Amino acid sequence: MKLNLRVIVLFFLFIGVENSFAQTHTLKGHVVNKEMQPLSGAFVQFPDIDRMVTCDDSGNFVMRNIPGSSQVISIMRVGYHTLVTRIELNDTLVEMTFQLENGNRETEEVIIIGTQTHGKNTSTTVATLSQRGMRSNGALSISDGVAKLPGVSQLTTGAGISKPVIRGLYGNRIQTVMMGMRFDNQQWQDEHGLGLNDIGVDRVEVIKGPASLMYGSEAMGGVINLIEEKPADVDSLRADVSTRFFSNTFGAAVDGGVRATKAHHFYRVRIGMESQADYSDGNNKRILNSRFDGYVGKATFGFDHRNWVSVNNYMFSRSDFGFIMDTSAFMKVDDRLSRGLENPHHTVYINMFTTQNSFFIGHGNVIRANGGMHINRRMEDEGGSGISLDMQLITATMNVQLEHQYNDNLRSVFGMQSQFQDNTNFGARVIVPDARMTEASFYMYHAYTNEKLNLELGLRYDLKAITTFALPQQQVAPPVYLDSVHNIYNTFNGSAGFCRELAKDLFLRSNITTGYRTPNLAELESNGVHEGTLHYEIGNPGMKIEQNFSAEGGLSYEAKRFSVSGTAYDYRFLNYIYLTPSSDYFYGFRIYRFIQTNATIQGTEATIDVNPLKTDLLDISASWSMVRAITDQGNYLPFIPADKLSGEVKLNLDDKGKFNDMYVRAGAVYCFAQNNPAQFETSTPSYYLIDAGLGTTVKLNRGKIMNIDLVGNNLLNEKYFDHLSRFKEYNIYNI
Repeated sequence: MKLNLRVIVLFFLFIGVENSFAQTHTLKGHVVNKEMQPLSGAFVQFPDIDRMVTCDDSGNFVMRNIPGSSQVISIMRVGYHTLVTRIELNDTLVEMTFQLENGNRETEEVIIIGTQTHGKNTSTTVATLSQRGMRSNGALSISDGVAKLPGVSQLTTGAGISKPVIRGLYGNRIQTVMMGMRFDNQQWQDEHGLGLNDIGVDRVEVIKGPASLMYGSEAMGGVINLIEEKPADVDSLRADVSTRFFSNTFGAAVDGGVRATKAHHFYRVRIGMESQADYSDGNNKRILNSRFDGYVGKATFGFDHRNWVSVNNYMFSRSDFGFIMDTSAFMKVDDRLSRGLENPHHTVYINMFTTQNSFFIGHGNVIRANGGMHINRRMEDEGGSGISLDMQLITATMNVQLEHQYNDNLRSVFGMQSQFQDNTNFGARVIVPDARMTEASFYMYHAYTNEKLNLELGLRYDLKAITTFALPQQQVAPPVYLDSVHNIYNTFNGSAGFCRELAKDLFLRSNITTGYRTPNLAELESNGVHEGTLHYEIGNPGMKIEQNFSAEGGLSYEAKRFSVSGTAYDYRFLNYIYLTPSSDYFYGFRIYRFIQTNATIQGTEATIDVNPLKTDLLDISASWSMVRAITDQGNYLPFIPADKLSGEVKLNLDDKGKFNDMYVRAGAVYCFAQNNPAQFETSTPSYYLIDAGLGTTVKLNRGKIMNIDLVGNNLLNEKYFDHLSRFKEYNIYNI
């Protein structure tokens, strides 16, 4: 520890010396189209320093106090492809012209993988969804929003408790990143949802497939990266209020925020809340105790000093989720609009602080030092008018990396990550033990990029230690005694991929990647009744690392009026962990045990988007996804989503005075029957859902605007079971 402290002190002393000789730059830019006509209203963003400015009526912008000798810049405007490029800052004053190519109507955000900013030519499959996009689809949560994407579903325990499923993988196989830090809210249990809403979020990036190289453990199946809202334009102040209403749950949500940016600092403050009553299913039957609510507060303060850029975030939230268990028939039936939580429910508190720091040193060198602390407190009232299960997980992380830009085409990243977690039980009932978990990793990543080709290559080493403290012994038939464990795991992982532009607008992507995760506390040491699942679960302290090997390839064509893409993937798992029931019982609860086996997951995804007219009036889109998952013994894996086909027709109407960006849309989703259930699952019949929406942006006085959206989901009131609904075993239909 003393050595580590000395290294840190010397590191920051070095940074201080470098900064004393730092020089900043001013960029004067001019944005035009291919006819060299100026583009007003284009958004110019510098992702690495969290600054943004908007072009004036002549397509000009000025950005001052830019640190470093080079910076990534992204320029976005509706109707044009987003330009992502690196600019050299050789003089104090730099003047440049940027030309945008015609594209589709929707703006394309830059992609952030780890701390690296990418354009669309990355070898990794990434899908993005904005906050406006989620809300205009009527999403109830982050998980509900991203479940509309091809290859993405959600494992639900009612409308409020859900977690994302990417290509059939969920839980500790999917890493969630929030405010630049790995987010962990005890997601090892099926009825423990992600528990996050979109308040204060600009967009969500979904990385499909193993991403362990840049993110480490629990990214073997993909990443849900929540990108916080952008700072206001330089020298501006922005404030907004949003309200949403939900007819089925008689719910409401409201949030408001203030953002301001000055020459050398910016801040934002946002608070919000939501409250949802019980939902009604396709039979118009009220699902008692499916209610949920939440309160969120977020604050950010960022600054730059010479060549040091720092962004510091804090978030607090409290969420309550009612849940169904074996006593549901005896639950108190209250008023239809009631939000009371006298029946069984989870209460989850989150406190999170993160700091993200970039030091621009020398020519093309950036040192990033990011860290944070996350305190997650999960409590369960299981109907006894008191808290019986009470767990607190404290997570502290640190990520330090050096990025070196050799030239315009070649760059390298060398980094180290560390994490410490402490799990403590305070309740009378204990289902996973007190534990300490420590991990450290070292990685390197190299990328070569030119106009036609992007090559990526990386290697990573991880070391993790898990120490648990024995649970109270449980008398079961036969008796099960789980001793405390001290397990040490280590593994190497790598990734290699490319994206090649074969012809204009035609891209070929391919990658070979490995991913991993260590067994979680439940899989190692679970020894008790899980009331929310009606299971008595028993872990296995001898669990091995779960490892996968992924091969993926895809083609995409992206022209102004037509785009199409297709992706196929093959995952090979060693020591895949899953829960399976036994023939034993404990006081009426069936005993489930965690086992490991080798397995294969394969699938495809395809999308198409057509603008058949010469204008942007009509947009037609469709997507298809399928997953197949089977063990080496020939058994199907549990919770694998059904094949899904979806489509949408959207009319983009001409602006009418104060009314801009008007649209009307209608869509449909067809889920095929899932006739490949796991050994103890049941098949699920097919179903289809119809949705529609309309919206506009209204220009008010003094530059104010108002966005209005109206959306309806399942408009024909289809009565259906989703295969990934855990309510299916109670014979309860979806919303």
